[in-house]
Amino acid sequence: MSALTFDAVPHVLDDDEIPFVLGFAPDPRPSLEIDGVQYRRASDRCLIDYDLAPLRLRALLLHLDDGNVYLMANAGPLFNEWWPLLQGDLDNPLRPYLSAGAARKPVTMSIAAGSVNVTVTQPSPELNMTVLVVGIGPGMTDAHLLLSAGLALPVIKAALSTLVEYRSLVGDIPDVDIQTGETTLALDDMLTYAAHAADAIGWDRKH
Repeated sequence: MSALTFDAVPHVLDDDEIPFVLGFAPDPRPSLEIDGVQYRRASDRCLIDYDLAPLRLRALLLHLDDGNVYLMANAGPLFNEWWPLLQGDLDNPLRPYLSAGAARKPVTMSIAAGSVNVTVTQPSPELNMTVLVVGIGPGMTDAHLLLSAGLALPVIKAALSTLVEYRSLVGDIPDVDIQTGETTLALDDMLTYAAHAADAIGWDRKH
């Protein structure tokens, strides 16, 4: 079995690639696969893919200009126009993840073995989308890649749970299609997939 090192991961990602947390089609590009998890990289990022047929659950380790690397899951632009409303409705029990993001407080994800604080970020000029983030440390090192492999699932679950909270913002789900990168599907179907995938991950929000 190959060791999980940055150099061992195939360099097949685009330099600006920040994939959506859910993938809906096989990724044909070469990968390093360890224990069923696939890894692909660019020069400053590494994609971590979990198979949950027919879905792929996706997190990204990204090296930013401040010298640090961050583990993130991309929840997309769905909430871009909602943040002003969310900031006026903090601590809403129907949407704890979005409320935490609006209040700029982390969400603690936990399992029996421990916990991790995940930040729900609002859109910015650099990332015009909602991403769920954990700071890892300075530099794209093999140790940080190994650490990120162990923390990807709680970050992914937080992103999926944030998407699920969209239903609390509207009465009926709009009849619109969402472009997820490699495919297009109805928004209602995408939210249903997100809920099922979140339920399949053992990590949960600590109340």
